[in-house]
Amino acid sequence: MSEDSPKRIALVLNSSTGEELKGGNRDVSRVYSILTNPQQGMCLPNKSKPIHDCENRDSFEKKLRSTLQGWDIKTQLVFYFSGHGDIRGNNQYCLKMGLDNSEWYPFKNLMNELDLAGVQRAIIILDACHSGAAVEGSRNSDDNVFNSIKKDDIPQGIAIIASSRKTQTSQELLDGSSGVFTDIFCMGIETSLDEKGTNDGKIYVEDIVSYINYKLETEERYSKFPQRSVFHLDRAEKKIWIAQGKKMEYSTQDNVKSSHSIRTPEELKILYEQTHPNRHPSPQATTKDIDLELLQKYANKVEPELYKTANLEEVLSKLKLYSPIQYGGRNVLHKSAVLCFYKRPEMIYPQARSVFVFGRPKESNFVRQDIFGPLSFQVEALVERVKKYSETISYIAENGLRREVEDIDIQVARELISNAIAHRDYQLSGTVKVTITPEALEVYSPGTFSPKLSWDKLIDGIAPVSNPVDEAIALYLLNLLVFEGIGRGFDVFKEYIKDNGSDSIICQELPGPTTYIRVLRRAKNQQLTSVLKPPRIEFKEAINPEVYISTEETKQIVTKRGIIRESKKIYNRKVYMLIDQSGSMVKRDRLFNNERRWKAIAEVIESHVYNILNEEGMNGEKICDEITVTFFSPNRPPTVIRPIQDDSQVPALFEENQPDSNTFLAPTFQKIVGQWFGTRMPNEGGFIIIYTDGELDDYHAFVNHIQETCGKLNSQDELKVVIIGFGSDVNHNPRFYLMLDANANSFIDKNSKPCNVLAFELLNKMPNIIDLLKRSLEYSKVGLPDWGKEFCPELYD
Repeated sequence: MSEDSPKRIALVLNSSTGEELKGGNRDVSRVYSILTNPQQGMCLPNKSKPIHDCENRDSFEKKLRSTLQGWDIKTQLVFYFSGHGDIRGNNQYCLKMGLDNSEWYPFKNLMNELDLAGVQRAIIILDACHSGAAVEGSRNSDDNVFNSIKKDDIPQGIAIIASSRKTQTSQELLDGSSGVFTDIFCMGIETSLDEKGTNDGKIYVEDIVSYINYKLETEERYSKFPQRSVFHLDRAEKKIWIAQGKKMEYSTQDNVKSSHSIRTPEELKILYEQTHPNRHPSPQATTKDIDLELLQKYANKVEPELYKTANLEEVLSKLKLYSPIQYGGRNVLHKSAVLCFYKRPEMIYPQARSVFVFGRPKESNFVRQDIFGPLSFQVEALVERVKKYSETISYIAENGLRREVEDIDIQVARELISNAIAHRDYQLSGTVKVTITPEALEVYSPGTFSPKLSWDKLIDGIAPVSNPVDEAIALYLLNLLVFEGIGRGFDVFKEYIKDNGSDSIICQELPGPTTYIRVLRRAKNQQLTSVLKPPRIEFKEAINPEVYISTEETKQIVTKRGIIRESKKIYNRKVYMLIDQSGSMVKRDRLFNNERRWKAIAEVIESHVYNILNEEGMNGEKICDEITVTFFSPNRPPTVIRPIQDDSQVPALFEENQPDSNTFLAPTFQKIVGQWFGTRMPNEGGFIIIYTDGELDDYHAFVNHIQETCGKLNSQDELKVVIIGFGSDVNHNPRFYLMLDANANSFIDKNSKPCNVLAFELLNKMPNIIDLLKRSLEYSKVGLPDWGKEFCPELYD
């Protein structure tokens, strides 16, 4: 091998797919043009090769070996593939090099060929389904940031860029003109990341992957495509650049100096470890989405003249809102800045929202609202809602005059809420939740007190001075809210407890971990005598934070299908939720105010989880203490089965698992049924609740599993399978599930008695989830819903 000056050579190809994929040839031409452009990819045109419609493995291997012959160890290979990919055989990721199924080419063969040829520098770009499988194995969860080093020429190392995760398909644009991934990839290089450029003028692997994913997540034209790009760097001595681009222009030197200069991956790793997680970079955050009014308010407090004299970059730098760690050679906002100054921080950090709840789920005045926006806005919004739903109590003071107080002390509520928002752990999933019940104000906050602090120590005044989880967030809110900080807040709590008794405010640590604080509401119609302030007040009956005891008499709940009386059959059950994860879940749906189905059903399920976990009988019976959630889509058993104990865990679960693939339910259903049979206690029943937006791809397999399950049951009351259809597609034509519901009436249990375990309902026509579950138990023989006659009149004769 020669030791000449370094150069780049591109091998760009698409495989023959017949009529299945239409954009492959255009993608090869576009990618080849970019890679051989002396101002962009800088690959040698006379050595690089475009290959259109590769017909078989033999043809590909000949082209590859021809390209690698006499390889120079300083040369970098840029390999691009467009076509089909799949996980075959013994869990091997393969690329299909032709039309026939015999043309699957193991990806490891490609890596072996590169190794044998002595290739030490390569960028491999795969636009194929499940291509994330090619980067699995030794990947570090922080590979996207642990390689931020300044670069000279061509670094040693292998970079693999995949168009989709292992579980996702890669798709073409709707007009078939290009692969979605390739279209954004090329656009990123052609525009130098939308003219933003980079610190040194080179577009690195992590830059282009971040750019691709940002476009997929934020732009309407890509909203139908749930795929996400991933990458891996192997044996990389330095950052690997993929193309030349525009050099970022800085308005001030301060902005450049605000980030550390890192020379090796080890140094960067140490810097990450030494930097508070909330000060890590947020690469998806852009300055255009900062709430400038809020930023100006804060700047005027801490640097009065700054906002008038400096541009935005200077303001952000001076106020230390940039991460001390550069990302892709550029300065980006850190996490705390996003949480406090971003218009919609939950778009980047799903846990950065809060929830307000009033009343109990079964009551007609029940309210549940998600609160979005910067943290200071959330505090103010939650406090305003507490004011709105609190009640006024009148009393006669010692001077004979009538006085009024709120049954919820607003100053106490404000301190509790601001402390919960400011001092929660934003590394945890879950949200701050503020609940008003007839008895109390309840505040749930993810995380617990630090080892040096506890509620009792703070109340007793023996704890050290304020020790916030994140000092930056506390500082921002201090100036934005006139927030008093944890020390002053506890002075308010101490005074309130002194006046109203030790049980007026209690604090508990719940699983999660979650900190729970309850403030009892003052009772109405009290005769109070203090001149300056009301003395100790009688409170409404205290409640347990996790359990409330219903004092209502046995109820009758009227629905279209009859009267449902209170029944104990609903209690003592394992509950499973199986959620449709198919690609159609990314669609925007008019039934959900043009919101994506995935987001809309997440909110529905969050509410259902809350209702089920909090449902109780008159003697304290509960349905369950936890709900097992899983997803179905590919034709295989589920990879995620998650027990959850609180509705606040739902949003993170949906964020971690995105829509993908088809609608195969049978493997997941079989797995869950087996888990129920294998783990249930004696006399413990089950509910399997299935949420779907369309027809199943494995109808017959699913029906067979239902029939087999019935044959193992002692009676139809042991297990109920409730299917909830949602979205415009299934609402427009629910015949599929109505027929399924009707056919399930013919099954029998192990004692040869009728066994109807299945019930179907539409989300927008069903009663609340508790009533639906009760109805499935009490009215197994009632049959199909009344509204179904419009769609399947033959079933109602």
